[in-house]
Amino acid sequence: MADEAQPVDRKRELQLSTLKDDGTLVLLNPDGSTYDDLKLPDNDTGKRIKKLYDLGHIFNVVVQTDDNGKDEVVDVVGTS
Repeated sequence: MADEAQPVDRKRELQLSTLKDDGTLVLLNPDGSTYDDLKLPDNDTGKRIKKLYDLGHIFNVVVQTDDNGKDEVVDVVGTS
């Protein structure tokens, strides 16, 4: 019986730098570079991100990478 590959999910926290008018999130990588390939999710997490950003809070988002290499924002953490 062959071993089946298990899905690999990887989560990381990145600070939200900017929310562009088109809904693109600009996130800060740990090395100081930016990551801007994700859109604001169309769900409750997205609504929470928008509200916190509009109120001027500094916070991180949790980005999950699935086994196909697709990233998505799944949570908000560390609000201040």
